Amino acid sequence: MNGFMSATMALLGASLLGVSTFAGAKAAPSRQEAETASDAVVVIGAIRQTGQAASMAKLVDGRVGTGIVAVRHMVDKGWLKSIPRNPTDAQPSGYAVPRTIGGRTVVGMRLVDDARMVCDEISRQMSGTWPAPVSDEVVAHEGCVVTSSGPIAYMMV
Repeated sequence: MNGFMSATMALLGASLLGVSTFAGAKAAPSRQEAETASDAVVVIGAIRQTGQAASMAKLVDGRVGTGIVAVRHMVDKGWLKSIPRNPTDAQPSGYAVPRTIGGRTVVGMRLVDDARMVCDEISRQMSGTWPAPVSDEVVAHEGCVVTSSGPIAYMMV
């Protein structure tokens, strides 16, 4: 192999290495985006399940309680299999529970880990709004808002 071919092969190798390194750099944001989308889907599922159980409570009992007590009642009645878990907050404060936002009863779930990114994704998927609105009021039938006490995903009941 002559010097020209060696130099050409070296440049080609460096180019390929540079392209693969550049392509590899994109993997980290894609993984984060996938995790965010996955967390959003889990939160949406939890809110909708609890929202359907709350609608059943409203129909059968004539009212919807609030907080974890209301969700335990829904589990006891068989309207929910179990208390849905929050992928962004494993504490009871993160459960999907009936609560009041701006005077309206919703099933809401507080978001903690990566809260803003997950809230933006939930808002995009549920209401078509991105980024999530900043408001202490419900802005659509379902979605996510960034309240003064932090992001909360919700569905009106």
